[in-house]
Amino acid sequence: MRFEEYSPARRFRMEGYERQNNFNRPKASLVNNGNTAVNKVLLENNLISNKDYDLFPSPFTKEMFLEYYALGKQNLSTIEFPPSLEGTTFLKAPESYYEIRRLNTVEKFMNLPHWEHSNRFNVLLKKMMSMFNCKGAALSLIDSRMQIIKFQHGLGFDQCSRQVSLDSHAILSPGYFLLLDASKDWRFKTNPIVKSLPNIKFYLGVPLIASNKQVIGVLSIFDSFARCNNDESTVKIMKKMSSEIMEYLETPIKKRNHDHRDGTSRMLQSTCLPTGSNSRSGDQNSNNSKLLEIYGRATSNNKRNEEIIFEKDGSGTSYKYHSSLKFSKYSCPYDDLIDLNVWKKLSRCDNLRKASNLLCELLMNKLSLDCIYICNVKVTKNCWINKQFYPLNEREIEVENYKFEDKIEWADEENEYENEVMNDFGNMKMKVIGMAARETRVENMLDSDNAYEFHSKVIRSVNGLNYQSADSRVIFHSGYSLPFYRHPNKLVRKSRMKALQSDRNEIVELFFKSNGYLITCFDSNGRDISESEIGYVYGCASILRRIFFY
Repeated sequence: MRFEEYSPARRFRMEGYERQNNFNRPKASLVNNGNTAVNKVLLENNLISNKDYDLFPSPFTKEMFLEYYALGKQNLSTIEFPPSLEGTTFLKAPESYYEIRRLNTVEKFMNLPHWEHSNRFNVLLKKMMSMFNCKGAALSLIDSRMQIIKFQHGLGFDQCSRQVSLDSHAILSPGYFLLLDASKDWRFKTNPIVKSLPNIKFYLGVPLIASNKQVIGVLSIFDSFARCNNDESTVKIMKKMSSEIMEYLETPIKKRNHDHRDGTSRMLQSTCLPTGSNSRSGDQNSNNSKLLEIYGRATSNNKRNEEIIFEKDGSGTSYKYHSSLKFSKYSCPYDDLIDLNVWKKLSRCDNLRKASNLLCELLMNKLSLDCIYICNVKVTKNCWINKQFYPLNEREIEVENYKFEDKIEWADEENEYENEVMNDFGNMKMKVIGMAARETRVENMLDSDNAYEFHSKVIRSVNGLNYQSADSRVIFHSGYSLPFYRHPNKLVRKSRMKALQSDRNEIVELFFKSNGYLITCFDSNGRDISESEIGYVYGCASILRRIFFY
């Protein structure tokens, strides 16, 4: 729509806004009067070209894959080999996407008095081994650095580094994590506990989920022999066991004392759990100089072990676990960071804006770019759906979990809000959080239709957009923009529930809301952008997310 075609009230508001701020927004995308000279001047005020052939999808880098892997949205039992990880035969599990929330929950469960009742947990594991005909079973919690094995049979150690732990993958996989033959999975081919003792081939782990939906650990079974398939009932039974364990752990001991009968709690009265007792199986023994060189000191304290798991810290001395270690602004993070120095500098910042400005400056100087900025983009669009498909008692619902998403009807409407740009996706707002640029005029030009159009395309993309243009009339000729954090898309009901229930209309009017953060990098010389550079920038933006978005 041309500027002249807006309603009089709309034009008045737009003109008043421009006069108040003493600045004219570029109208290159709105004006088409056939005057080539005028259009050329307007185009020269644009940051970039928004022609479709100048924009193309950003590559799916290793750093993006690890973020996707850590997000916990898809079962990870079978994951296709991504081209960005070519040659990988041992994948260290990344942190959970919301690791700080998870670690805060783990801390509450780590030293509960419930763990002192070892008999009931040992009975549980022994029964699992018998029921599922497997070599071993374990019950573990995953802390900031370690897999802390509370009870085990057939595993051979009491704790191991998250780097080699299969459970550290299982906490990221919703529902369950199943490996029929770990030695043939590209992620575990050279994993120490797969290649050597305890020689795990078959593995099935189900998460221990607290009442706040955070995963604190894993209940698992394993075997040194691979399997061709797995019975679905096995997963169902183990999920039931996991739920009973969490119910037991979340119930205060004092409250449960009245229910104890000869040391047997209701957790063991399940139809799938027998009475009886069993002590921990003996640990196994080994010394492996290559593992010591790669992973550091041994974390198992049993000298008879036939296999010892290590954590790389270089001391070689006896190890004592520190449960207060966390990825936060005040402690050393997990070693899946792309640049520890960036983390150290960002962790000293008091707020997101300072950290964003600092990160942009660091990246601009390191990569010799001309402009880097971090912005928040919000998109809103009107839509509606039939009443029978929408839960009227819910004010808002997440689109990802909404099974009737295909029933949504989208509205086509004119923009009625200041500071918003109307496009084919809806009303969009953009707010710059941090920025570093070699030209001061760039900051003002971000508030233009040209920039808004570009960012509306980026927020709708999967991994981001790369940009390359030979147009001499624009400022920047190459770059990329990457979404590094997205809030869940939501449907929000417009009307109150009482008004909606009394309304005879069969339609429920909704807002679709999308919200995310982008990091954008531009260069004026039009140089080629490598996949490794995109991965590095995305990894640094992920550090910002970990520290401030939790």
